[in-house]
Amino acid sequence: MLRTKLRQRLLPDGKIAAIVSDHSSQQRAEEEIRKVSRLYATLSGINHAIVRTKGRQALFDAVCKVAVEKGGFRSAMVGMLNDDGRTMSIVASLSEDGRRPAYLSLDLDRPPLNRSMLGDSVHEGKVIASNDVQSFAKDLYPEMNERIREFTSA
Repeated sequence: MLRTKLRQRLLPDGKIAAIVSDHSSQQRAEEEIRKVSRLYATLSGINHAIVRTKGRQALFDAVCKVAVEKGGFRSAMVGMLNDDGRTMSIVASLSEDGRRPAYLSLDLDRPPLNRSMLGDSVHEGKVIASNDVQSFAKDLYPEMNERIREFTSA
């Protein structure tokens, strides 16, 4: 989107002088700085929680709180892979609207999670990240498009 600023001035001869300047790139840069600052605040808050929090569950809860409150994420969840290596239990979660997930256990071998970023990550034993979940998932996971339309990163 083009962001412009118009400045005008009446000249002594009665004519109007106008200058139009494009501020699009400046606004994109400012938004990127805000995003990086939020992520840094999230990382800093999580590091602080790791050092200061006593107890595993308190740490998981603190991490979710930091992600939502300092990071500006709509929701955050912590999952633990169960001993079977196929299911994951949600051990902590928080969302800005206070909702809890409708599920507490995820089966990574069954659709649609068997073909999700989470399922792929666990099955392949590597980190998978995306800053554009809609584009990443649109063709791979069409059955999940409605559920992920509000997500931007994972």
